[in-house]
Amino acid sequence: MSPEVLVAQLSRDQLPYEMLHAQQQASFYRELVERIEQRITTEQVLTIGEVWSDRYGRDHCWTTERTREVIDADMLRDALYALPDSRTSLVGIALREAFKPQPPKVYLEHLDRAAKFSREVKQTVRAFTRWKDSRPRFRALDAER
Repeated sequence: MSPEVLVAQLSRDQLPYEMLHAQQQASFYRELVERIEQRITTEQVLTIGEVWSDRYGRDHCWTTERTREVIDADMLRDALYALPDSRTSLVGIALREAFKPQPPKVYLEHLDRAAKFSREVKQTVRAFTRWKDSRPRFRALDAER
């Protein structure tokens, strides 16, 4: 039964009880997932990139998502604008698009564009960014086919 059908069948009086019960179950399952992930990683049951097949023959990959993050946006901006290349039109445009004051945000795709035009910019960006891996999780491979 889908959640939509289940909720439609509930009476008004049942809604608060079922809401509380669902929240408690969600909290339990979040913690359960975290603890299972911990054991799989700690005991090296699966390695990153390993494919595992469930009982129905569907393949899943144990994977993480890699993202890049800026270590110190203010220092990066100051270091980039101190470079002579920041005054050239293409690099300067990309840098202006990369740093937005409200809300404070750095757009890495614009920094990458500026790095294409200048080796110094590329080295500076690398010095102020790092790769961050998310917690491992299963990703269904059959969905990609």
